[in-house]
Amino acid sequence: MDIRFRGALCYVDAYVEPEVASGWPPKDWGETREQMIDRLRRTPTHLVRLRYFQEDRWSFAFYTYSNDRYEPSMYPTGSFFGTPEEAFDIGATYLPGVCTSPESCDINSDK
Repeated sequence: MDIRFRGALCYVDAYVEPEVASGWPPKDWGETREQMIDRLRRTPTHLVRLRYFQEDRWSFAFYTYSNDRYEPSMYPTGSFFGTPEEAFDIGATYLPGVCTSPESCDINSDK
């Protein structure tokens, strides 16, 4: 995770372990498999941008790779304002294998 602040804005990025198919990249690709994996490990996935208004009143925006910018989004409640935790939970749903709560990861389970 990488969290950085710029004024009233907070940017949340995630880093995930890349899944690279066996035998990839081809020998003429221009980088070795190890270089490619290292590059992918250092490439962030932009999750959300938060904007602070007051305590428990934050807006959030998703990063759109198609437009290369953040787009304002609504919380599931239908409001444009919520908490940072709610925004992170929404953004993290798009990361494979990421736990957003103890319940979703069977943490502290009696199983």
